[in-house]
Amino acid sequence: MADRPKYYPFMPVQLETMDGHRVVTALIPPFQSLPEVVSWGTRTFKLHADPQDSYAPIVYREVFAVAIVMTVDEYAGSADA
Repeated sequence: MADRPKYYPFMPVQLETMDGHRVVTALIPPFQSLPEVVSWGTRTFKLHADPQDSYAPIVYREVFAVAIVMTVDEYAGSADA
């Protein structure tokens, strides 16, 4: 019987800065299709490399992101209060 992968059932992904410096290797569930974006704490990373070689790392690179805290509808409604 073959050994299970080291992190079973999770799979490792490498998180990098925008310019490719390693941040951390994280573990995510084994999705059928990889997520386009992952978050780690307050940092956001976009899929950069989904290698065809199963031994090469899956790489996500950091992107600038902002959390939406108010919508136009909420803002307009506040004037009525």
